[in-house]
Amino acid sequence: MKNFLLKVKRCSVFFLLVCSALIFASFSSKSSADDGKQAVEVIPPPPAHYFNDYANVVSSATASRLDSMLEDYERQSSDQIVVVVFPKMQSDAPIKDYTLRVANSWKVGEKGKNNGVSLFVFVQDRKMYVQVGTGLEKALPDAACQKILDTEISPRLKQGDFDGGLSAGVTAIIAATKGVFQGNDHTAKELQNANTNAAVNSAIKP
Repeated sequence: MKNFLLKVKRCSVFFLLVCSALIFASFSSKSSADDGKQAVEVIPPPPAHYFNDYANVVSSATASRLDSMLEDYERQSSDQIVVVVFPKMQSDAPIKDYTLRVANSWKVGEKGKNNGVSLFVFVQDRKMYVQVGTGLEKALPDAACQKILDTEISPRLKQGDFDGGLSAGVTAIIAATKGVFQGNDHTAKELQNANTNAAVNSAIKP
């Protein structure tokens, strides 16, 4: 009887040890999976303006001036150039891949021409990238984009001069793309609104 109780006790201890090991292994596996989990990627909604400073690093006067400059340039060329300054990236993906997905979701540029350019600046990450539509790739290839970032924007941003850096960047992008397409003195938004109003007036006309 004594030997029987001893065997039961040993079996109970062994069973508890096995259960504890399994629980620990399960917890460790879950922790490793959680540690390796990437942050959820966020695709921001299309910006409301040509120049958008969501990080509040550019003066309101400069932001307004650049926004008007880019709007006027679309009237002249039909090219849509959008500048977006974010506090930080909302993705763990490489900046090239992330900004491509964002630019594609925004559909910058005129349909059929694909003549959009999106300049992304992520302040806290200290990263920048230029996404260019296929219609302007010959005028603004990757090498030209990188040169604008390295020589026009980055040196000024390192000195804290966001106004000067982004002004220089916008000017360089306009200079590189000028003449590829011709505008009609209207922005795509203005033409869309005009077409919508015409359709409404036609519908209600007796």
